[in-house]
Amino acid sequence: MKSFDLIPILAAVLVFMLKLQHRSHLLSWWDSAQFALAIERYNILEHRPHPPGYPLYILTGKILTCLTHNPNLSFVLIGLLLSTIAAVLILKLVREMSGSSSVAWLAAGLYAFAPLTIYQELKALTYTSGAFFSILVAFLAWRIISGKEKNAWKIAIALGLMGMVRPYESILLVPLAIWAVYRLGYKKLLMASGIYLILQAAWLIPVALLSGGFTAYLAELASEGGKHQRNISALLHKPLGKLVKNWRAIYFYLRQSFPGWAFFAIIPLFSWRKKKSNELPTSPFFLLWGAPAIILYSINYVNYPGIPLFISPLIAIVTALGINKVAGWFSSLRIKIGHAALNRNDIIKLLAVIIPLHLLIVFFSLDILVLGETYRKYDPDGYNYHRLYASDAYVMLMINSLDTLSDDVGGPDNILIMSDLNYRVLMYYLPHYNILWTRYLSQRPIAANGETMLAFGWNDMRMKLPSVTIDDKKYWVFKLKDDEKVAVFTSEMLINIADNSRISIIPGMDIEGIEAVRSYMLDLKNAWGIYFTYGEFGVLSNEMAQQLELASDYGNNDDG
Repeated sequence: MKSFDLIPILAAVLVFMLKLQHRSHLLSWWDSAQFALAIERYNILEHRPHPPGYPLYILTGKILTCLTHNPNLSFVLIGLLLSTIAAVLILKLVREMSGSSSVAWLAAGLYAFAPLTIYQELKALTYTSGAFFSILVAFLAWRIISGKEKNAWKIAIALGLMGMVRPYESILLVPLAIWAVYRLGYKKLLMASGIYLILQAAWLIPVALLSGGFTAYLAELASEGGKHQRNISALLHKPLGKLVKNWRAIYFYLRQSFPGWAFFAIIPLFSWRKKKSNELPTSPFFLLWGAPAIILYSINYVNYPGIPLFISPLIAIVTALGINKVAGWFSSLRIKIGHAALNRNDIIKLLAVIIPLHLLIVFFSLDILVLGETYRKYDPDGYNYHRLYASDAYVMLMINSLDTLSDDVGGPDNILIMSDLNYRVLMYYLPHYNILWTRYLSQRPIAANGETMLAFGWNDMRMKLPSVTIDDKKYWVFKLKDDEKVAVFTSEMLINIADNSRISIIPGMDIEGIEAVRSYMLDLKNAWGIYFTYGEFGVLSNEMAQQLELASDYGNNDDG
């Protein structure tokens, strides 16, 4: 093996091991818990996981979990490994495109050490997998148009496997793949298209059958995609305002990924020059790679920072090329450090060290690393190590506080947990508690007889819930068990109507100045049940339940 091939591999292994030391240790995010639940029992109708299903990701996680016995670690290993390989592919691609190892290392460093990249790598989520497949398909496409790759099946398989992990994003790469493979002839294009479609069918058909058939699967897929339909509908009503909002979201996440450095990505756009006859078409390559995603993000609001990670390899590459271009403008200047004169390549080498160090400083801070403080610098809008660590700490704090409360009130059966954003995480780690997700009824269809799905422990249950109208507003009613003494809810839930004198902070969760991690408990003395709607809930007394004649309406629970 040549030295210039060995060095990137050794660097990748070193970076992988360093990042792994700072990984998250708990399933602190909604989707992460769904993936872990899917390992135990794969059921898309119960969102184990949510549509479209991620079959290859879940299968790989299940195999790894047989070795690690830790779903969170398994999924972190998948994402971190694929993201590390993505950085190596960026290095190889830019070296082929620019002919400069220095620019290649700069591009790889921009991606590998971007705060948003590290933040997502250390979590049990699929977004870094999307970045890996994005650069993999782009790398194969570039080798085809540069004449170094004659096989169309490789890019077809890459796209097909991507469909088993991030199917929506695989569609965004189809234009780039078609443009590249067409150069090999229409026969190879048809062959590659067939491979891609076969691989898509290979996961879609089994997943649909496991979901109760295509009708049930498509209905669940449509339900999950409802928020995207609302985004597009809002865009049609206020196109300019919504476009500006969407572009601001894209800018926000780019700023989180490449603080200050993403500015250089626009330099190549304004560097017009006459194209040489033998020069490869880089402009169409970058356009077909990134434009479908940018158009989608402009139409559909990007509501999570991991989503734009798909185009992070592209932005890192274009940013590095932009920095290289600017360095070329100053190549005629004699920049000296001591007695040494720096040329353009020296400047890029220096920046390839300085920029990753700057990005690491943005993600970490010295007082956090040395003193171990976390909450003092917690920033809900920042994607950094403080926030990552705080998520782990919050879940552990919640579990320990609930265990203490359970001892005080006589066991988990005496506690009802009402949760919103942390519902799936608590469901995974607290299987012996009754946990009610108050958003279920706002996101799932209700049958004419009032039947819906609610979740308890590790199993969803099908229940018939009556409704009541209070102050001209409709609420669903959930009957408490006779021995439930305390209701627990987290601070993201809006409290409405409930008697505030009966509410207190759970012991152990009253961290000063950190409202976001507080959880509360409500004394259920003389309570018949809970009535709730989206983000609101209140307590029904026995007297109130009698007045509303709920006792005769409330049906028996049936296991779903």
